[in-house]
Amino acid sequence: MAKDKAQGAAEFECGIGIMSGTSCDGLDLALCRFPGGTGTAYELLLFRSKPFPENLRQRLLAAVDCTAMGLAELERDFTDYSIAEVNSFLAEAKAQGHKAQYISNHGHTVFHRVEASITRQMLDGGRMSVMCGLPVVCDFRRQDIALGGQGAPLVPMGDVHLFSEYGACINLGGFANVSFPKSTPLLAYDICPANLVLDHVAAGLGHAFDPDGSLARSGRLLEELLDALNALPYYRLPAPKSLGREWLSEFLMPLLEGGGAVAQDVLHTLVEHIAQQVSAALKQETYQGRVLITGGGARNGYLMERIAAHCQSAIHVPEGPLCEAKEALIFALLGKWRLEGRPNVSAEVTGAQRFQCAGAVYLP
Repeated sequence: MAKDKAQGAAEFECGIGIMSGTSCDGLDLALCRFPGGTGTAYELLLFRSKPFPENLRQRLLAAVDCTAMGLAELERDFTDYSIAEVNSFLAEAKAQGHKAQYISNHGHTVFHRVEASITRQMLDGGRMSVMCGLPVVCDFRRQDIALGGQGAPLVPMGDVHLFSEYGACINLGGFANVSFPKSTPLLAYDICPANLVLDHVAAGLGHAFDPDGSLARSGRLLEELLDALNALPYYRLPAPKSLGREWLSEFLMPLLEGGGAVAQDVLHTLVEHIAQQVSAALKQETYQGRVLITGGGARNGYLMERIAAHCQSAIHVPEGPLCEAKEALIFALLGKWRLEGRPNVSAEVTGAQRFQCAGAVYLP
C-alpha cells in the first residue's frame, strides 16, 4: 500500500536503515535516532553487520543471470533472510530500551542500466512490513530514473545534512563514490569499482576478500593493465554518472581475463587504479576540509596507504561502527524523510528533472 500523506516529524524519530551492497558481503542494519525531527543530527544507537550465508551470497552474485522464476524465488529467500535478521535486531534493540518506528531498506541491486531505464533493488517490502510489524520504505531509485535521473547516488543528500563538516565524503563499497557536501550545486557521483572487483580476484585465491590488502601488497604493478584501466571512457564522462555491475562485466572484467597474470599482481594493480581514480576525483574539485572515508574498503590497509600517497588532503576514517554503518544510517534518514513527505533525492546529483520524495511505502 502506498502512503503519500506527509506525517509529523516527531512520529518518525527512530528507525532502522538497512544496506545490502553490490559486493554481496552481507546486511548492514543501523538503528538510528534523529533528535529534534530536523534530520541534521543523529544518534547511532545500535549497529550490526551480518554476513550472508554462503549459498545465498553465491545466488546473489549470480542474480543477473536468473530466470524470471529464479529471480522471484531469490527475492523471496533474500527477503525472508532479511526479515529474520531484522526481527532479531529489533529484539536486541528492545532489550536495550530502544524502539524503532519504521524500516528503511535499500534492497539488493540486481540490475542498474540507466540508459535502458532499468533498475531493480530486490526486496518484498510488503512481506517485510507484515512480518516485522513496521512501515517499510524501499525501492528508492525508480522514480528518479523515470524523471530522467541516474537513480544514484542517493547517499549525498544525507552527507549534506549529517556530514557537512567534511569537504568530501568517499565511500569504498562495491563501488567507490564521492560527494562534496559544501558544493553548490551539490556534486556527487560514482568514481570507480572498488570492493566488488577486489573481492572477485581474491576469490580466485580462495579468499572472500583481501584481508587488510595483504594479497595486493605482495604483488607487483602491471603497468599495461593499469594504463588500460585508467583509459576506460567512463572516467572522462562528466557528472551526473553512476556505475552498475553491467558496466563492470562489459568494460572492466574483460581487461582482467585471459592474460594469465598472477592474481596478486592483478590485485596490486587494481588497488593502484582505485587509489589513482579516487585521487583524481578529489583533484578535479575545489573544496575545503578533511576527506571522510568510510565503507569496507576503509579497512583495507594497503588501499588506504595508496590513497593517502596520492591524495593531498587530510583523510579521516571514523572510529567504531560508523565506518561500516554510514550508508545504512543515511538510508534510515532517507526513509524518515519519505514518511514525512520531504524531498530525499537530489536532482542536482542524479540529473533528474526535479527533487523528489522517493520510495515505496508499505504498512503492516
